[in-house]
Amino acid sequence: FPGCVGFLERTDIFLCYGPTYHGETYFNRKKQYALKVQGICNNRRKFRFITSGFPSSIGDATVFCGTSFFKKPNVFFSCPDEYILANKAYRVTCCCMTLYK
Repeated sequence: FPGCVGFLERTDIFLCYGPTYHGETYFNRKKQYALKVQGICNNRRKFRFITSGFPSSIGDATVFCGTSFFKKPNVFFSCPDEYILANKAYRVTCCCMTLYK
C-alpha cells in the first residue's frame, strides 16, 4: 500500500484484581479486569507509537481519539500522503484508513 506507514491494533493487559477507584470501568466483555494498550507498528515490526492505561471497557476508537497521535498527526508523518491502517473498530480520518467496514 503506497503511503502506508503502519498498522494500528490494541490488546488487553489483564489484571489480577480490579482497581479500587472506578474498578467497574476496567471490567471488559470477557468478564476480566484489564487495561488497554494500543500501538502502531511499521513494516519492520517496530513500534512507532504506543499508548496504555485506558480502562478496558472504553472502545478502541475512543481511546485512539484521546491520543496525541490522533490529535496531532502531522508530528508523526513526514509527508501528507502517509496514513496508517486499522480494523473496523476505528473510524476513517485523514491519517487512518480502515481495511473493511
